[in-house]
Amino acid sequence: MLRLALTALLTSTFAPAQERCACGAYIELPWTQRIQRTDGSMPVAASKDVAKHAHVDEKTRIKPRLPGDAHPHRPEDLHVTAFYALVISADGSTLRAGPYQERLKNAVRWVRKQQDERGRFGFSRQPDWLIDHALVTTMLAEVVARSGSHWLLANVDRAFRVLQDHFERAKSADVEVLTWVRMAIAAARSMPDTVVALSDPGPRISWWLRLDELERTVARFAPNAIADAVSTDRRKTGASVLLQSFMTPYGERPPVVDVSWFDSYDHPLATAYYALASFRSDYDGWRDMSKRLKSHVVKTQVTQQPFKGSWAPIGDYGETYGRIGTTCASILTLTFYYRYARLAAVEI
Repeated sequence: MLRLALTALLTSTFAPAQERCACGAYIELPWTQRIQRTDGSMPVAASKDVAKHAHVDEKTRIKPRLPGDAHPHRPEDLHVTAFYALVISADGSTLRAGPYQERLKNAVRWVRKQQDERGRFGFSRQPDWLIDHALVTTMLAEVVARSGSHWLLANVDRAFRVLQDHFERAKSADVEVLTWVRMAIAAARSMPDTVVALSDPGPRISWWLRLDELERTVARFAPNAIADAVSTDRRKTGASVLLQSFMTPYGERPPVVDVSWFDSYDHPLATAYYALASFRSDYDGWRDMSKRLKSHVVKTQVTQQPFKGSWAPIGDYGETYGRIGTTCASILTLTFYYRYARLAAVEI
């Protein structure tokens, strides 16, 4: 806790629009303003066109807004928009205040509309849709906890019911789904009792009982999911390491994380999983990890316009989720240990 407090103190003097993280990178979000659609979503395809719309009119000196609305919606937009909302929520903005309040409002409004009548976010026949559903659930739970927005609790409750129903029918569970669900539960538990009381039509205790049931379900599936994580898939193994740290009994130190493999930055989300697990487990391991982050992640940040402050798409994840997804994962990796302590899901 002392290390966390000192780090936060040393970095608290920088403005949110251009904040230098402890690893040395500048965290900048204004470039995303020209990408977010008017409906609040973040189109993965639009970030490719920023350069075309980054020039300044010589007469008016005004930069034209990127026509993000011209891009059709893609399934990947839900993942990126939810991740973006989680990033700016952790930066300090809520639905009530903050430098990115309006952007967060717009993103949450669009994400909320993506929930179908059965409570599913972004349902598709693709096997990874439940990962995005769990990510969205975590983001909305954090927004409710930090903003006190009780009107969103019904959406979170329905999303939790979808997860519980899925686990009851399934014989196994994806390790990434379990990791995000575990973080969503932690975020939900941080909600003030008064917020729950305003939304829950039944007894106040019913909400907490539902969380208890889902947490027991995650605990039941976690051992097999961790054991079955494919060692060649960095994203799955990273999620399994992080889930294992979350499942460690209270009062015990999570297992030490081996980060010796990290000699290049080609797995953005996997790196975020490993970095968070490393910080939670062992100081020496985290010190080694932070050096590697400085060497590989910070040095790959773009320093020239029009993408200044972002990260170019990297690996399979970047190919799917574009510059916005890669940048959100990179910001998470570099700043969670002092910025993301605000998020209950991290439980530092």
